[in-house]
Amino acid sequence: MTSAALSPSYQAAHTGAAVLRRQHGVLLVSGRDRASYLQGLFTNDIVALTPGRGCYAAYLTAQGRMISDLHAFELGDVLLLVTPPQTRDTVLAK
Repeated sequence: MTSAALSPSYQAAHTGAAVLRRQHGVLLVSGRDRASYLQGLFTNDIVALTPGRGCYAAYLTAQGRMISDLHAFELGDVLLLVTPPQTRDTVLAK
């Protein structure tokens, strides 16, 4: 897909900045062991994220049941987690 075929919103987010809707759950996770702690809870390789990179993952219970899908972004000193509106309150309560 060429950049001309991409929406203006996607182009802005990919090359500059993006604005998230307020109804999404947004969490900042800090601490030296943040990635290794989340590694066991998420389905994607959180430890492998480098600053400025992100991934899509599922957040699971200890039994492997899905709590929510989310996007995780390594910002260098914190991880930013963005959840859908439908599971925001459940994730924030965990």
